[in-house]
Amino acid sequence: MLSAAYGVALLVWVAAVPSSPGHQTLLEYGGPESLLITSQALVFTLVMWALLRRRCTTGSRGATIAARTIGAVFVVWSILGALSLAAGAFPAAVLLLAAVALTPRPDPLTA
Repeated sequence: MLSAAYGVALLVWVAAVPSSPGHQTLLEYGGPESLLITSQALVFTLVMWALLRRRCTTGSRGATIAARTIGAVFVVWSILGALSLAAGAFPAAVLLLAAVALTPRPDPLTA
């Protein structure tokens, strides 16, 4: 939830908060590409939510492996591209890794 809220806040910031010398928003200054770059935190969050929900409800080993792999790749991507293609993604990536670590498997007695 925190990662999704962060992703939405990042998009709102790009679209609504003036940040360039000409008092333009990043969307006005950089065009639609600015939204594409900053939407990756929300996109990864939605993918991870689906995987972690599957893990939590079915205990899927495949979903667990996919979530761990995607989470690790997203952290590396957010570090390598921090100043360009992954601007602002690091906090979301860290929150998603925490979600992977904290998502429980279903209780076998109730499943």
